[in-house]
Amino acid sequence: MDAEERIQGKDLENVVREAARMESNVDGYLFENCRMEGLLFENIEFHDCVLRNCRLPRCSASNVYFCNTKFEECDLSNLTLTGCCLRQTEFFRCKTVGAGFPESAFDGSAFRDCSGKWMNFSGSKLKSTRFERCGLPEADFQECEFRSAAFTDCDLKQSEFLHTRLKGMDLRSDEIEGIVLSGTELRDAVVTPMQACDLARYLGLIVK
Repeated sequence: MDAEERIQGKDLENVVREAARMESNVDGYLFENCRMEGLLFENIEFHDCVLRNCRLPRCSASNVYFCNTKFEECDLSNLTLTGCCLRQTEFFRCKTVGAGFPESAFDGSAFRDCSGKWMNFSGSKLKSTRFERCGLPEADFQECEFRSAAFTDCDLKQSEFLHTRLKGMDLRSDEIEGIVLSGTELRDAVVTPMQACDLARYLGLIVK
């Protein structure tokens, strides 16, 4: 959908409230410079929407479906989306500090140039989803399922990957110092020799 075909949404919060009340979808909207703080909502769908320079701090949603939706330069600090589905959805240059997507499903989605310390993806499934040039230190990826997912030029320092298989994932361009895992998750992951030295501690090795 082209930008000129989208509905200009002046009040994101009222649109979301009305969609929740009417059990209808939010289709084809462009929201710019909107603020929605602390709102709780569930069981609605966003299709072909763009949220640009919007602020959604401390909002919480469950069982929400996003399809072909883009968040551009938004403040999503401490936003929580639980059990949501995000298909062909992109986050570009967003502030995602403390944002959570626990037990959610991603398909063909992307995070690009986002700043997201303490993000929570625990229990989520990420299929064909990319993280590019993102700051994700101390993020939670415990018990996730990656399928054709990728990290490129990301800061993953001290992030947790317990019980998350990293098979086939190429981590050579990422900062992975201090990541938390048991060791078995690393099988068949691709790392640099220097990264391997840092990860050797999980195998009980002493590198001199």
